[in-house]
Amino acid sequence: MPCDMGELSTLFLFEKLDADQLDRLCREGRVEEFDPGPVYIEGDPATCFFVLLEGTLVMSRRVGADDVETTRSSQRGVYAGATQAYVSGPDQANYRGSL
Repeated sequence: MPCDMGELSTLFLFEKLDADQLDRLCREGRVEEFDPGPVYIEGDPATCFFVLLEGTLVMSRRVGADDVETTRSSQRGVYAGATQAYVSGPDQANYRGSL
């Protein structure tokens, strides 16, 4: 799916970015569509940052033998993923929950 700078600029996360910054996001990122089910699992290497354009996002954490839902949202622009990899040391470069 093509990246649309106009669509990105409507998201609260990117609304203050200028055209060059939005263009860079489109060039270096990509738009993907996922079937229902896990996108990533808690403990996997954190390699990607995800922003919801449409649909519903469900996040969970593993507690003992159970997956416990921590967040459910259909708000465009909600994000998840490799945030810890950018603000912490290398030991934090794993997903801290499942999406």
